[in-house]
Amino acid sequence: MSLLASSRPESSRATTSIALAAHACQSLYVTPDTQLVCVAGALRLQTPAVWIGETLRACVERLHEGAQSVQTHAGWMTVSAGRSGAMLYVLAPMPLWSRVLAGLRGVLGRAVQARQGAAPIPNHLEKAAMQRH
Repeated sequence: MSLLASSRPESSRATTSIALAAHACQSLYVTPDTQLVCVAGALRLQTPAVWIGETLRACVERLHEGAQSVQTHAGWMTVSAGRSGAMLYVLAPMPLWSRVLAGLRGVLGRAVQARQGAAPIPNHLEKAAMQRH
């Protein structure tokens, strides 16, 4: 768990955990900068296919417990578990609109907290303002 916590700020990634039974496989759609962390067991990853010259290639990676892989290309990949099964965390980058929304929430939240912490309007000034209207 410390690998996961130290590798990313909380607000910048969406985390999905996937448990695979022994010899099970699953297809995942990944975007660039998606991080895959093997938490338990062993995994075989077939990365998204990319064109190298005139040849379409897909690489195969093996991850053991505690290892991670960062994807550089978007596309579908296959994740296969070893004979004892595996647990995988998928840390996908948050979409831009989601990061902007989270930033706005943070700014507005700080503004509300600052206003709540501000000194109250003196009673005689409030009464004077009410009498003018």
